[in-house]
Amino acid sequence: MTLTRTSLRLCFLLCVAVHTLCADGLMRPTDKAYPKNFLRTRMTRVDVTLYGQIAVTKVYQEFVNEWHLKTNAVYSFPLPADARATDFFFWANDTMYQASLKVNEQAVNPGTGEGGIDALLSAYLGKNQLRVLVNDVPALGIQKTQLEYISLCSYDRGRIQYKFPFNTQDFVTTPLESFSLHVRINAADAVFEQSLKEYPDAVVRKTDNRHIDLDFVRSKIIPSTDLTVEYRTISDSLTTELYAVDNDSLDGHFVMIAKPQTTLDTTMVLKKNVVFVIDASANAQGTSFNASKMAVGECLKSLRPDDRFNILSMTSWVGVWRSQSQQATAANLASASAYVAGLSSGGAPNLSGALAQALSMFTSDSLNNVVLLFSDGQSYVDPKTVTATNVHKAGIFPVAVGPNANRQRLEMLAYQNFGFPTFLALTDPLYDRILDVFAQINYPILKDVRMEFGPNVYDLLPQTLQTVYYGSRFFITGRFKNPGTGSLAIAGSSYKGTEFMNFPMNFPSDKSSNKFAERFWAKEKLDQIERQIAVYTVNDSLKQLAIKYSLMYRIRCQFTAYLADKTNPVLSGVESADAVLEDVSLAIIDAGAVKLTWRVPQSSEPIVSCTIYRSLHPGSGFVKLNDAPLDGRTRSFTDMGTNATSPTFYYKIELVTRSGKLITSRILSSTEGVVPAGFALHQNFPNPFNPETRIRFDVAHAGRVELTIYDVLGRSVVSLVDEHLQPGVHYANWNARAFPSGVYYCVMKSGSFSEVKKLILQK
Repeated sequence: MTLTRTSLRLCFLLCVAVHTLCADGLMRPTDKAYPKNFLRTRMTRVDVTLYGQIAVTKVYQEFVNEWHLKTNAVYSFPLPADARATDFFFWANDTMYQASLKVNEQAVNPGTGEGGIDALLSAYLGKNQLRVLVNDVPALGIQKTQLEYISLCSYDRGRIQYKFPFNTQDFVTTPLESFSLHVRINAADAVFEQSLKEYPDAVVRKTDNRHIDLDFVRSKIIPSTDLTVEYRTISDSLTTELYAVDNDSLDGHFVMIAKPQTTLDTTMVLKKNVVFVIDASANAQGTSFNASKMAVGECLKSLRPDDRFNILSMTSWVGVWRSQSQQATAANLASASAYVAGLSSGGAPNLSGALAQALSMFTSDSLNNVVLLFSDGQSYVDPKTVTATNVHKAGIFPVAVGPNANRQRLEMLAYQNFGFPTFLALTDPLYDRILDVFAQINYPILKDVRMEFGPNVYDLLPQTLQTVYYGSRFFITGRFKNPGTGSLAIAGSSYKGTEFMNFPMNFPSDKSSNKFAERFWAKEKLDQIERQIAVYTVNDSLKQLAIKYSLMYRIRCQFTAYLADKTNPVLSGVESADAVLEDVSLAIIDAGAVKLTWRVPQSSEPIVSCTIYRSLHPGSGFVKLNDAPLDGRTRSFTDMGTNATSPTFYYKIELVTRSGKLITSRILSSTEGVVPAGFALHQNFPNPFNPETRIRFDVAHAGRVELTIYDVLGRSVVSLVDEHLQPGVHYANWNARAFPSGVYYCVMKSGSFSEVKKLILQK
């Protein structure tokens, strides 16, 4: 039986196993005389690359010092709970610097933190905040920063979800002059749908069915909602995706993600024994307690007749519905539902006793054993003791509600016992989210999972593997000694008995592609070390181990911090051009945007920055498009802001190497070699607009073309084009300064072809 409720279907895509994200980066001045609480955020540019389910995010921001004096300021960013910062850059006197990572405490946010804006700031930044002190922000000047971090997207039934925190309306009251979000999806499987949920009009471009770009650009915008990018893949069997990179001084690193089939076959599902442990202590009273009870009552309805289950309530003592697990008959389910509905809260939680009692309910390895635990983890329990007594390999899946959850304890408890944790905010739709969690563990298809990589692979994380569930995923990250081909053997117990699967693996000698795999492994390694420190004690060996990996991979841990000390300039003197970048291409995309792509010769030394220029003339007048140099690893740029009257634009690219050598591209024309396959009228950009907008239209063969604007009454208000045109990509601009706000329609006609687009003028 499946979970059958409309609300589950509507809310399912919102389920993520992390806290709700909060906000964009902010800069708080340290000088108490500064007239405002924050420097004004002028612009934010976000570039995200999704390597399957792993996200690499770069956040470039500009802040304005509106004071007549220079000031120091603390840059703060609320990193997602599972993310780690991998680099920080800042600018001084138009020079870009890479912040030093040193054994040091993070900068302290100015203010008392005892109330008002200080308390709001502390709450909104959360526990995983990054803080960097930037000195000498010039009077009436602009401070530029760039943060980079790595994280893992949420996954459910082939649907991958990435969130960017963009809700600063409590702190940012002046609209940003510009905001842009560019997401590059590099999927391992064919993508069937993709979207920026909050803004369906985001521009989507497909190179093929696995490589997709989403672009969202806005001006005069106040950050008020997080942004959610989703894409979906479908698979009929267990598949894997591998990302690996070699290294000159270290062994190679890899990430392997295994994804079960996304289509459910109930004949393949294993029988299970589920013990629900509900925190009924005084700590859990109120909304979270009631939501847990309601959700467990609903989860019981989805058990199949051959499943077993039991209910435990956790207070100072452990309440038990039955002394042992029972078959999921109609009578037992009705009795258990009544027991859950009658639970009341009170007393102190006894997590250690409740888990010991829950594990005693499992007496056989023939079933897939599961503990669904509702607890914030504040009650003491030793994860090592739980693991030692978990002889029947029960998967423990904690669900914690509220900001005070002991995240490290619950993570260790889950990851050492074949499960995963879920952390929810009080503002989440708790009932639906809890049901979503159960939906991910309701259909086990392979238990007692074992993997064999061979002697070439070592230092694997995590160290235990969960049961494979329909709609869920698991990953392994590790290191390899030598490049070469190999195989991954996966074995486990399925409905057919013991099952073996083999997947080919290729550990490359390439030292530049998939560099994120190094950082991802380091992130998981530091997560593991810091859990041990948080749950037990800070001993010197663990501290030194964390510092070692932090400094080695330039990824921050709790004992290190980024220091804006101006000792590591990214750009030194740039010499005259030493080489010409030959392998460049240009493509016209929807809304008149132009995408440039390039490939750096393998013989080139590392690139540290990229700058893109545009002009209306091929020989002069080039204007820099990116205010700050792009990261040296960038290999594409999309110009979303073309709004000139000329239908042709000219571009050039400049790359700077680590030693300061300059590599330039040839001049590229936006119309070179572009012959559309058919006539087409594209959506205007921007839309809504005020007062100007730009319209792209494609002409497949020479002939007369008409482009006319109509109002909502069907009256022609302006003719933009009425002439004989040659094949190619064309543009028309409409300045609607003399027209009132409202809806208009653009109609393109050529011979028998006719197409209409809706335009929205907002003044």
